[in-house]
Order: sequence, then structure tokens, then C-alpha cells
Amino acid sequence: MGHDPLPAELVQRVAYLEADLAKYKDHKAKAQWIFTEFKRLAERSKDGIYQFDVKARKFLFFNKTGIEMFASKKADMTEITPKSILLRIHPEDREAVRRAARDSLAPGCNGGEIEYRYINSDASFRWMYDRWVVMRDTCGQPQYIEGIVIDNTKRKLAEQALQDSEKKLRSLSSHLLKAQERERRRISLELHDELGQALTVLKLQVRSIKKNLREDQWALQDDCDGALKYMDQIIENVRRLSHDLSPSILEDLGLDAALRLLIDDFAKHSNIRIGLDMTNIDNLFSREPQVVIYRIFQEALTNIEKHAQATQVSIAIQKDHDHVVFRLADDGRGFDMKPREMRCYTERALGLTAMNERARMLGGFLELSSSKGQGTQIVFGIPTDKEKARHEFLSHRPR
Repeated sequence: MGHDPLPAELVQRVAYLEADLAKYKDHKAKAQWIFTEFKRLAERSKDGIYQFDVKARKFLFFNKTGIEMFASKKADMTEITPKSILLRIHPEDREAVRRAARDSLAPGCNGGEIEYRYINSDASFRWMYDRWVVMRDTCGQPQYIEGIVIDNTKRKLAEQALQDSEKKLRSLSSHLLKAQERERRRISLELHDELGQALTVLKLQVRSIKKNLREDQWALQDDCDGALKYMDQIIENVRRLSHDLSPSILEDLGLDAALRLLIDDFAKHSNIRIGLDMTNIDNLFSREPQVVIYRIFQEALTNIEKHAQATQVSIAIQKDHDHVVFRLADDGRGFDMKPREMRCYTERALGLTAMNERARMLGGFLELSSSKGQGTQIVFGIPTDKEKARHEFLSHRPR
């Protein structure tokens, strides 16, 4: 008795299943080949490479470097789990790592990156940079995470050393600026009290000599008049030099008057037209910040006079929220601000560095913009919070 033939519909379904099975085996073989190639290439990497199964919550693969990074004692991948890694991440970084991993699994997100500290067995730590991609299934659900981990410790240590060096350099710079201010004040007092008085006494002596000359000694009288005029010029130059070194007008009349006098004096000696828009700011700063602001202004005008070849300067001093903003713009020749070109202007660059450092000492900012043939603009802002400005200033005073 023979078997009845299978229905045609069933035969067709079996054929479909066999075809699907063949495709599955083919896809599986290809996936296995890809994974094998992935492992082979990963083992050559000097950085840690891993694959993590999201649903099973376990690592499927770590290359040799990754195992050495995360395994505590022996090169065994089985001891590396999400929990073991998390426990050795620095406590201050754990929540950020959790959040980054969680956010990367959200719909529409394809991966993430984070830097964290990983604690060694001797309680020291390394800086790790972890970057990963999320592999999703056809429904968009996260399936695997593949990532690379780079030991950034050397770079971070170099950055820290650079920051420490920069901090020391800034401290030294602030110390030098303060020492310079004290020396300027000392020289200013000597010029005013000693040289100024000596010149005044000498002037009185020449007048006395002239008074005792006979009427027919007109030639000597002319010589005395010439000497007196020359001494008047010297006394005026000494007065101006003393004022530039230590502007006593700051103490006598305040910052507004000191800046106006500085600007008027600049216009008088440089023959440059000045456009001034100035708000009264005397009551916004204490004595120490006033001196620093005056010095920045003084250096800016000196740079314009020496280098700009300008015919006109526009100056604006305005209060803007919690800052006073100072703007100086000239119509001079300008210059190229590329670092290579800036090296050709050593004196100017040093002056700009000093200005920037002084602004920073007060918790402020300084910005420079210039281009050849288009003039130059300097903008600096100083916070008006007296306590903050004083704290910033005192924190940079040499101990």
C-alpha cells in the first residue's frame, strides 16, 4: 500500500522553510566570519575593543588590550562584568558613565562617548576615553554595543602639567606686574619729591642770580631767561613722567578725571583726533582696580601712538549689566593677527599680553580685532562687583 502524495501547498511551504533555513545558515556563517574578522583585527589594536550583548547584559568579546585594561589580576575576560567595571570607576564619575550608557540606548541614539577615571589595584587611577556605537535589530531595539577604549592617562597628565605650568606662569606674571607697579610708584615719588624739588630750587637760584645782575648785563639776563624756560620745560617733562609712572590724580580726583586727563594728554601730544563717549564710573571700582584699568588704557593708547599711524581714535566707556566695557578703535594701518605675523610685532605683543593679564587679574576679559589697512579695535570689560573684583585682584597679589 503506497503513501499518498503530500498536498502541493504543504510541499511549497516545506520548500520555503528549507530556503529560509539555508538563508539563515548563510547569514549565520557570514556573521560568524564577520565576528571572526572583527576579533582578528581587534587583537591587533593597541586600544581596548569590546562587544557587549545588551539583552544578556554581558560582554561577548574583549581584545587582549581590553582585558589587560579592565581585568584586575589575571588576563581572564570572564571576570570583566558591567558591575566589576562600574565598581572600579571613580565614584565621582560613576553617575556620568551610567547616564551616558543609558542615554545611548534611547530611541534614535546610535552611540555615545565619555571620559572617566578607572581605579587601579594600587588605588591610583587611569583616565579612560570610551566611545561606542549601538547596533540595533530590524525593530530598532538595541542589540549589541561595540566600542573602543583608549588609555588617555599620559595625555591627561601632560594637560595637567601644562595647566600647572600655565598657572605658575600666570602667578609669576601677576607678581611681576605688581612689582612693576610698586617700582613705578617709588620712581614717581623720587622724581616728584627729589628731582622736582631740586629743579624748583635751581630755578629760584637762577632767578636770584638774574635779580642781582646789573642792568647793563643784558646778555647774562637773556641767558638766565633761557635757562629758566628750559628748566620750566624740564619740570613739565618730569611732572608728566611722574604722572605716567604713578597717576596721583586717581587718588585726588578719581578714575573719570584720570582717564579724561590721559586722553586729553594723548590727543595733545599725538595730534590724533579723539571721539569720546564716556559714562561716569568713579563709584564702581575701588582704588586697586582703578589703577589696573588706568594701566590697560595707558598701554592701549601707547600702542596706538607708536604703531597705528592713525588719524582718529574712537573711545567708548559704557556700563553693561555687571561689567564696564571699554572700547578703543583706531583708523590706523592695522595688522595681520596670524601668530606668524604677530611675531613681527614683539613689542606690541608684549604690551597686549600685559593688558590681557591685567584684565584677567580683575576677573575681566580683553578682545583684540585687527586687519591690515582696516584699523584695530580693543575691547575689554571689568566686572563692577567690587567684592569680586577685589577678590580677583588680591588673589593674584604676591604673598
